[in-house]
Amino acid sequence: EGNDKAMLRYGTMLLNGEGIQKDVTKAIEYYKSAADQGHVQSMFTYATMHFYGIGMNVNKKVAANYFKKAADEEHFQSTKMYCEMLLNGIGVMINKKEAVKYLMKLVNVDDVDSLVKYASLLQNGDIIKCDKTKAVKYYEKAAEKGSHQAMFNLALIYSNGNGVLFDRKKAIDYLFKAIDHGNPEAREILNKANLITGS
Repeated sequence: EGNDKAMLRYGTMLLNGEGIQKDVTKAIEYYKSAADQGHVQSMFTYATMHFYGIGMNVNKKVAANYFKKAADEEHFQSTKMYCEMLLNGIGVMINKKEAVKYLMKLVNVDDVDSLVKYASLLQNGDIIKCDKTKAVKYYEKAAEKGSHQAMFNLALIYSNGNGVLFDRKKAIDYLFKAIDHGNPEAREILNKANLITGS
């Protein structure tokens, strides 16, 4: 692993011209070599370079391959990238069921965006079985961690009694929390005043 780290470090020096002449092509070679020897951070870096076309042509297929390798080693950022690629068919065929497997890895470490995404899937019955009660639990978990989108979604859920008992107080509380956290949709809803007036 020490050799892998050295290759990663030298690749970074070549990429940025740190103390040596900048050579992006050679940097890529070092990243690939370290990645192919199993160095997880190098897999992510090499995948990222292919994804964004850093020093090479964009190649989303190669990017997906290396993001997957790193994701399978529990690399957080790679897991997020590969999950999105599976959901949207970027560099790979759309495979939403497989995407959910990677999404659950992120949910299990309480990644806020992933908690909201999973709650949305549960709420809508998209890909996985609809479970609105369970969706509320995940939205609430994300809201506790500061997600304004989760707060806004909870405001709508409690105002409509969608998967929970209708609760105007909770709906209004979550609406104001969403506004305080910068959610523009919540502000628009409040301006219409339907929720508060009951009209």
